[in-house]
Amino acid sequence: RLMLAAKRAPGGLHCIVRDNGQGMPDDVRVHIFDPFFTTRDDGTGLGLAIVQRIVTDHDGTIVVASEPEQGATFTIWMPAQSPE
Repeated sequence: RLMLAAKRAPGGLHCIVRDNGQGMPDDVRVHIFDPFFTTRDDGTGLGLAIVQRIVTDHDGTIVVASEPEQGATFTIWMPAQSPE
């Protein structure tokens, strides 16, 4: 299952993506945003590295919380765009 949520936060927006998958041990979690890091035989390891780059290029942040057998939760914070 995949859960998506968005809510206003001070100065911006929190986007939350949560799954109920297998989760990640700490030794994997610390590398998931590294380009070319993958645990899949058919993966390129670029997906989350690209997501992180897009988020940070827009002055946002992305963090992940995960425990084995507990799924993963990605929280993205994006700043509100200032009126022009």
